[in-house]
Amino acid sequence: MVKRLSDLPWTIPPGLILDPYAGRKLWWKGLDTANVVFVDRHVVSPGMIKASVVNLPFHNEQFAAVFADPPHFIRRSPFSPTCRLGHFGAYPNRTAVHVEWTLAAAELHRVTKPKAIMVWKSIDGAKTHDQCVNDDDLVCLTDWWSLMDKIKQPSRVPWSSAQTVFTLWSRRDLVKNET
Repeated sequence: MVKRLSDLPWTIPPGLILDPYAGRKLWWKGLDTANVVFVDRHVVSPGMIKASVVNLPFHNEQFAAVFADPPHFIRRSPFSPTCRLGHFGAYPNRTAVHVEWTLAAAELHRVTKPKAIMVWKSIDGAKTHDQCVNDDDLVCLTDWWSLMDKIKQPSRVPWSSAQTVFTLWSRRDLVKNET
């Protein structure tokens, strides 16, 4: 079971890694993070940059890899355990998911080097009090990134029957159409 980034079977290229939805940095516990840049628009702790994933304060082609763990919920129920615990962000509706993820895909493409990879963590098949994003929402990434691999596993959240999905993406190097 994947409990942190190092448990994934994929090789992360050397260089700077961007975590644009860092939150509490849960996926990095016990790992060397000297080459990781942490960004979040809500939670800011020491060593973290406060910024939105759709408008990152970085130069073009700066990162070799991205690990993205965006919010998975849409319109959380007040009865949800995640709502009562006071963590895990939520989108107001599915359109907001698509808008942010489409803009995020473009911005993450801008700040990554050619041949960069991106690991995107999401949820599929949730049957909780929350409405969640699902595999179909990943289409928002495909203009800028190519899907290479996918791992599904049972959620670590005890009240959920959802599956956690890790997808590996490669940066599409777009050719400008000159006419």
